[in-house]
Order: sequence, then C-alpha cells, then structure tokens
Amino acid sequence: MSVFEDVLQFFGLVQSVPIPVNSFPSAYPDPFTADTKLQAALNTAVANAETRRSQTAGTFPIPFTIAEVTSGTPPFPMAGYHDSEVDYIASEAKVAVMYAAFELRAMVRRFAAANPKISSTQILSQVAAVQNGLFLRAVPQLNAAKNITDVNRQPSYANVLAVSAAGVIDFTSTYSTALQQMIVPSSDSDAATCIHGLGYSYLNGALSAGGFITANSAGSTGLWVAGDYLFGKGWHYVRGVTSANDGPAAYAGTTQQMARMVALISTGALVDADSSNQMEALLSQAAQGVDSPWASRGTPGIPVANFVLNKLGLGPQGRGHQGPPQFRSEVSLIKDAAAAGHSYVVAWQNVLDPGPYTFDTDMAQVILDTLGAYE
Repeated sequence: MSVFEDVLQFFGLVQSVPIPVNSFPSAYPDPFTADTKLQAALNTAVANAETRRSQTAGTFPIPFTIAEVTSGTPPFPMAGYHDSEVDYIASEAKVAVMYAAFELRAMVRRFAAANPKISSTQILSQVAAVQNGLFLRAVPQLNAAKNITDVNRQPSYANVLAVSAAGVIDFTSTYSTALQQMIVPSSDSDAATCIHGLGYSYLNGALSAGGFITANSAGSTGLWVAGDYLFGKGWHYVRGVTSANDGPAAYAGTTQQMARMVALISTGALVDADSSNQMEALLSQAAQGVDSPWASRGTPGIPVANFVLNKLGLGPQGRGHQGPPQFRSEVSLIKDAAAAGHSYVVAWQNVLDPGPYTFDTDMAQVILDTLGAYE
C-alpha cells in the first residue's frame, strides 16, 4: 500500500480489503405440499383428455403442475403429472433469467452494505474483483464447456446496474427496459441483453443455489438457461441438460420448478419482497399484454381477465431451426377460473404443435376439468 493510501486508510476514506458476501441465496423453501384430492382431479382431467382425443390411456405427453395459492400463505396444495420431467421450454425460461437479474442486484447491494467505505464509483469494479472468483466455477457444465470463455460466464456489472452518488444501486434504464421487453412481448434481442449482462455462470449459479436446478458433473435437472435466444448469432449455447422432448437443451425446465418460482414471486418470497413485487408486475403485464396466454385462446378458453400472471414459451423442435413443428409451454397464476375466490399457479409444457393435443383448447380443458372436480 502507498503512503497516500495509508493516509486515506487512517482517515477512514478507503477500505484496504473488501469484505466478500454470499454471491447466491440459500435454497428457497418448497411452498407446495401434495394434495390427494387435487391429484385425483388432475389425473381424471388427463384421462378425459386422452379419451377426447382418442389417445391410448397413459400416453398423455404433457407435464402439468397445479397448486392452489388462494390462501397466499404456504404450504399450498399441489398436484403434478410428470412434473419433474425436464423439457425444452423456449421463452418460458425467461422467467428464470428475470429472477437471476434480481439476485445479482441483491448481491451487489449486500456487497455495498458490507463495504460502506467503498465509494459509489468503485462499487461495481470492486464487486467484480472480489465476488467473481467465488462463483465463476460454481456450475460444472459451464466450467467444462469449451465453446465459451469467462466473458460468457461472468456478469457485465456496468451494463446491468448503476450506482448513484448517494449509493443507491438499481438496474440501469437500458437494462430495466430490456427486462420489461424480455418478459412482456418476449423479445429475444432484449433477452440477449439481459443474459449477456448476467453471464451464464451467475445465472445458473443463482438457479442452483436457489434450489431450482440440481447441477453436477453428470448433468442437471430442473431449470437451465445457457443460450441467448439469438439462434447461434450471439453467444454459443451450452446444452447443459438433456430434455425429454428435444435432447440436449439450452433452455429447459420442469413444470414443478416453474410453478414453484411463480408461487414464490406471488407471495413476495423470491429474492426479497420488493424484488418479488417488481417481478410480479412484469408477469402481470405479460398476462394482459400483446401475447395473450395460450390457454386463453380457442374454446373453451380461460378468459384473459382471469390470468393474473403469465409467461408463455414457443420454440422449434430440433434445436436451432425456426419453423414448425413448435413446442409450446406456459406458467400462469389464474384466478376465478372455476369457482370465484380461488387462485392457482399452473404450469404445463411439451405441447407439440401440430400434434394430437392443442395448446389452447386441450390445455384450458385440462385446467378447467381439474379445478371443477377439485372445487
């Protein structure tokens, strides 16, 4: 340390050794508990769909998770059908990107609080210097990937966050706009902006630490995002999970974990209450936005007004081309769809269009049949 730095240190103007903080959260609790009545209702609704479409019993290929969240306080009664199956879910995985962005903001705020003597102009450079080494090797599949570098693994803090002279840390206006555009009209280019700001290792490290994926050297289950939605024109994909519907995948998940994430958001329990409220606002805009929920289309169709939160997914079969057939998926918070006063988080995925089951009529009917029998 120089004499000048010694003097600054003496007067408390600098801190020589920044204090590291936890880069990631502890695992979030599971808000669900299995419910036999709801499970029986879902099983019957699935069987009805097979009969309606003249399909062999037991072959329904669409994972489902339904949980009643009416009380607003966990544990929530839940039913699942193949709900731990990992599938390619396309743009539905942008919810996971949004979550990781708020975790990054929370981490930088923790770092600033733990190091109050670091000036506002130095926070972002210091957090990179101190924290990156703590999480850069957190995800085995990304460490082993030969087609990416640390530029793709670590955050670009200045492109995500701004620190005011008063020390207030928040998303830059550009990044806030990208988050909104990624979720509401589901812009792929804005998703790339969000993912490039986070880096694959922070993004998937946050998912793993939060309990949304289980990652190891043999593979991962749960949620996984290691692509930038630019169809190979941006960062290279890291297909770190094997999906049941489309082989090695860069955007994958399970209905159980997608439903869990949205349920935690709806109760203010994901990241922190303020972050949950901001994520909830974005998903609420998506529910009422230009892309109406899949299950609101067709007949019977659940009216758009009944969707409180929503994020749909649409992507091609075959890992990379841009055309039919397409996979569709969706996670929603729905209210008053059957009996008034009841709310449910619903996630489904792996509807192949064209296919024997439709993303609008059949999905809405399974939901309505389940709720009708349960309520």
